[in-house]
Amino acid sequence: MIALDAGTGEQVGWPVTFANQVSSGGVVLYDIEPSGEHVFVSGTFSHVNGVSRASVAKLALSDASLAPFSVQLSNSGQVRKMSAFGESIALCGLYTSVNGMSQRLLAFVTTAEGTLLPFTASFQGSFFGSVRDALLDGDTLYVVGDFNVVNGSPREDLAIFRWSTGELLPYGPRIGGYNDWLIWAGRGGIERSGDTIFVYGPFTSVSSIGSSAPAQSAPGV
Repeated sequence: MIALDAGTGEQVGWPVTFANQVSSGGVVLYDIEPSGEHVFVSGTFSHVNGVSRASVAKLALSDASLAPFSVQLSNSGQVRKMSAFGESIALCGLYTSVNGMSQRLLAFVTTAEGTLLPFTASFQGSFFGSVRDALLDGDTLYVVGDFNVVNGSPREDLAIFRWSTGELLPYGPRIGGYNDWLIWAGRGGIERSGDTIFVYGPFTSVSSIGSSAPAQSAPGV
């Protein structure tokens, strides 16, 4: 990981080191997410700057010093995508527990220390299933990935929740095409620009929940 000067494009001093001391796979960084005066980094590391810190780390933008934020994921847990929303951050990935609590594919923790927040949801796919990205827009939470059942209700690759209560909302588009958790784990996402929310990923069609109208072609990649 390197840092560049935004004005000149030249590399600047930002001394950070990552090490994987628990497996032979080396270090792969999956995502970075700026938040205030810090940046979150996720990947297959066990130590950052010589300090034990697995899967997710919080670094100061000024000098790459390690912040006290820490989360504990299940063995071999991976965070493939992160999205920060004020004082919380979404961890999307492949794991079964967070900080010793059963939590699969999606968890929200505080940006300050990594404390697990109470939001929970069950995502099931044709095989493993995966959550690729999350967007919190006011009191509405959008989640995309490879799944077909959410909290016991049919949902194709996109689910919409009320953030304050955790309720799965009964509307939204159904997107379909490639039912492959591994493809979704590495591609796709959701972003807002102005009044429009964009969803992209390995899908080829879209229809509405509860509608009998045929799905419309919608290449997502």
